[in-house]
Amino acid sequence: MLVVVAGVDLGQGPEFGVRPEHEVDPGAGPPDLPRRAIAPFVHAVGRGRPPLRGHVEQVDEEVVRQRPGRAGEDAVPGLTGVGIQGAQAADQHRARERAGDGSSRPLVAVEALRVTGGKIESGLLLYPGKDENFFLLMLQPPKRITKADIPGREYIFIVDVSGSMYGFPLDISKKLMSNLIGNQRATDKFNVLLFAGGSTLMAEESLPATQANIQKAINVIEQQRGGGGTELLPALKRALSLKKDKDFSRTVVIVTDGYVSVEEEAFDLIRHNLGNANMFAFGIGSSVNRHIIEGMARVGMGEPFVITRQDQAAGQAESFRKMIQTPVLTQAKISFQGFDAYDVEPLSIPDVLAERPVLVFGKWRGKPEGKIKLTGIAGDGKYTQTINVADYQPAAENAALKYIWARHRITILSDYNKLRADDKRVQEVTNLGLTYNLLTAYTSFVAVDNE
Repeated sequence: MLVVVAGVDLGQGPEFGVRPEHEVDPGAGPPDLPRRAIAPFVHAVGRGRPPLRGHVEQVDEEVVRQRPGRAGEDAVPGLTGVGIQGAQAADQHRARERAGDGSSRPLVAVEALRVTGGKIESGLLLYPGKDENFFLLMLQPPKRITKADIPGREYIFIVDVSGSMYGFPLDISKKLMSNLIGNQRATDKFNVLLFAGGSTLMAEESLPATQANIQKAINVIEQQRGGGGTELLPALKRALSLKKDKDFSRTVVIVTDGYVSVEEEAFDLIRHNLGNANMFAFGIGSSVNRHIIEGMARVGMGEPFVITRQDQAAGQAESFRKMIQTPVLTQAKISFQGFDAYDVEPLSIPDVLAERPVLVFGKWRGKPEGKIKLTGIAGDGKYTQTINVADYQPAAENAALKYIWARHRITILSDYNKLRADDKRVQEVTNLGLTYNLLTAYTSFVAVDNE
């Protein structure tokens, strides 16, 4: 008898049965979701292919140029019917994998969509399942971004100055913060909140990024030596309660080694406030607690950044600065009118960034009809767009949507379980693995060769 533990072929559907198993490493299955917003497509369908995305070359020019990624611009693998306005479909490619009998079968269909418009675009995918229907809505940044496309920017840096940060982690944090704060523009606003057992705020209201204020912030950080306990939740609450300019995009950056007291409420706070602030986690130290850093990044629909060596600081800071410097739509909200959507993720919508499209996915009941209304603040003022669901045809080829939804749900539950094990969450993860044929910490794939 040959027993094989394997992942699931999302292009063709699972070929093996699934049964509960003791603590199987979830990393052996399809990668966790999400990294950058386009990544769920890649993870669910592309079998580990890296994300394809645009890269910002310059932000201070009148026109911010974007160069294409490795294999075309803004590719959306394996799913059809996106219907991004102003987009044109490029060539469709099919990757093939040798089957056991020597034949070749399609594994992944990749359709690249080239966004040619100068405005925020949207698209919708619908999948009609036997028992459940799934949808995915995508908000795509413009191909060409000008200064006028970028709303006001506010950055709040929450810096861990507890005892575990003493020495190397805090020294690197100081260099990182000096780099990030020192490269802001005069029109930006910023604040610094230091936390350990308690928290200390540089100013009760975010300050303009003048040279004097930047130097003041750097001096505050430079004076820190590291000491005391670590309580993240009060610091998060305090940062999110600060007065905010309604037309500004707020980004909260959490800098820590991850050895902090993180309650489930902290994850809840992040998930429910993405419409008020982008959340990013920066892990610093030679032994970063990646579970916490990556968990905060995932519930924040962002990407974790980790620095373990001093020579990584400058490069990581520059990569991070490029990611957060070009918000094009902030305070985004979505409403469903006559379209019966449920189990929608994320719970609140983060900003659309030049290097981060935003995906909203979930389930729907009844007929594919009604409207989806999108609102927010863009660089030139209020943004509103209405999508007529009836204009988009449900397609069986979009079956990967159910795996995107289920994998995201499993990942979120698993991150919560790492904070505090809960039997109900464990059972839900197990049920999701069994229902959608996905590898989890409690389910595995077992192939039995009877020959």
